[in-house]
Amino acid sequence: MSIRVLLVDDHPVVRHGLRRMLEQEEDIKVVGEAVSGEEALAQIESISPSIILMDIKMPGMGGIEAIHQIKERYPEINIIVLTLYGDQYLAQAIESGATGYLVKDIGGEDLI
Repeated sequence: MSIRVLLVDDHPVVRHGLRRMLEQEEDIKVVGEAVSGEEALAQIESISPSIILMDIKMPGMGGIEAIHQIKERYPEINIIVLTLYGDQYLAQAIESGATGYLVKDIGGEDLI
């Protein structure tokens, strides 16, 4: 069974790079991409991700609010924050229900 990933980031280059890196792994499948929390929420039911990689700062609904709403509706989904902001939002992300918190300068192998 493959890990089904939804990428949520407002930067197309980041989403594209993450997709290419993740799909090199045979047990990972990127099932969707979203540019905002609202877009992620709209997709979840139809694509059934097991993991969401979530940015913090995005237009519209940002990552913290999206995490909170997703975990209320879909508590089984694991959400990993992937951000530029160091640990600035770590406490808020974990309190909202994030499973993990990573900074975007992490190496590909560590992310996998």
